[in-house]
Amino acid sequence: MTVDQIERTIARRTGLNLAQNASDIRESLMSALEEYGTHIDVPFAQKLESLTIAASTNSVVLPTNTDRVLSVGYEYLSGSINYKIHLIGTTISAIDQMNEGEQGDTTDEISHYAVSGETITVGPLLVKTGGTLDVRYQRKLGIGDIPRLPNGAVLIEGAIGNLLPESDPNGDRARKKFEYGLIPAAMATEVIREEYSEISLPDHIIADDLYREGLN
Repeated sequence: MTVDQIERTIARRTGLNLAQNASDIRESLMSALEEYGTHIDVPFAQKLESLTIAASTNSVVLPTNTDRVLSVGYEYLSGSINYKIHLIGTTISAIDQMNEGEQGDTTDEISHYAVSGETITVGPLLVKTGGTLDVRYQRKLGIGDIPRLPNGAVLIEGAIGNLLPESDPNGDRARKKFEYGLIPAAMATEVIREEYSEISLPDHIIADDLYREGLN
């Protein structure tokens, strides 16, 4: 679906005038897009960057357009051997606990990474040799990405849920549909499907032709 189709559908289903409420509709759509990118892997928006990490340090700044980090590897050269270590994601507090009582110590046997704000921190300890952190990440999605999303029509539900008050049954229904649509395919196990099948969605098969077209 095009952005214009999506915004027209949002306006029609919320009863808003597209011309008069264009900024509110766009803002609600962008908010839904941001949440979409937080939950769904979008291959065309994924990148791999090699970030230099200096010896006796343990952090680097992420690229400015990073939405979320998918994986991190530490690569360094010792003698004639190039070592590559896959790091495990954790929290900053967990790395702080690993480093407790050993501040200033160094090692190249780091095993974990944590993301806080715009920074990646690795541990335990500081890196000894220095090298690169190979960071695979998903960039922030923009309005121009919407037509390329395989199930971008679900953004209609997110935007409607953002626009309508919690007391409005249509808004509550749209929010539930949006949450359902954010379940990554890899995580859509039978248990999760059963959990969401309990949500009352009498119009789960939507009559809206534009919406159905976007799901095909």
